[in-house]
Amino acid sequence: MKLGRDFGQTVEILSGVAPADRVILNPSDSLADGARVRLSNDEKTRR
Repeated sequence: MKLGRDFGQTVEILSGVAPADRVILNPSDSLADGARVRLSNDEKTRR
């Protein structure tokens, strides 16, 4: 993922994310590559 401008609460994503990809918006500091995560079914999390 290539990031662009940082606006504080939002950051531009310039490339590296496909429409079907899922992105963790506010990961904890302990989240590491390869870690298992549980997906939420909450409609508010889908954009």
